[in-house]
Amino acid sequence: MELLVFALLPLQFLNGYVLVRQRPRTWAALWGFGVLWVSVAFFVVRSRRERERDLVA
Repeated sequence: MELLVFALLPLQFLNGYVLVRQRPRTWAALWGFGVLWVSVAFFVVRSRRERERDLVA
């Protein structure tokens, strides 16, 4: 999923540039889903580490 977020950035040398120019709604949906997924994964891992740390202490 991280690859989806970075590959679809709308920079000229990445695939996201072509997609955002031809199909902006599709790009927004894919990129938004990727950002949401990465964000959720980050917070789940973070909260899990905090719970494990509290159990050890």
